[in-house]
Amino acid sequence: MQLSYNIAQHVHQLFHGKNWTWSFVDEHLDDVSWQEATNTAFGNNTIAQLLYHIYYYMKAHVIYLDGGVLDYDDKFSFEAPIIANAADWVRLKTEVNQTVEKYCKLIQQLPDELYWKDFREDPKFGNYYHNIQGVIEHGHYHLGQIVLIKKLLRGKK
Repeated sequence: MQLSYNIAQHVHQLFHGKNWTWSFVDEHLDDVSWQEATNTAFGNNTIAQLLYHIYYYMKAHVIYLDGGVLDYDDKFSFEAPIIANAADWVRLKTEVNQTVEKYCKLIQQLPDELYWKDFREDPKFGNYYHNIQGVIEHGHYHLGQIVLIKKLLRGKK
């Protein structure tokens, strides 16, 4: 299960560091206040919404890999919970981190040969590798947006 271990590490590093890009979620959110996380000054999505969006698809995978039904709809993927204070912001980040850890554990348990099988036993969804790697790529993409919004909010170039 060497592939599973490495993919789980890739997910973990996206959030907690030491990945190939040397840019990770914890690093960029560590000093973001709840007010910054909910600031809508630079477009439709806030930092909190982007974090929730990353989490939304990961959580769907966790439910599915843990034996549940893969039940999600893209139209809900930006519907972050209301962040009205620091405790709400900490709660969201904590929930995300708990989901990351569970996702990593579930990925590590996957037999390597499963990666080449159809996700949800349906070829239209691609294989497991495609879906899990997609969650990682998706996370890096939106992390870049978070970094840019944070810089704009703080007036940095």
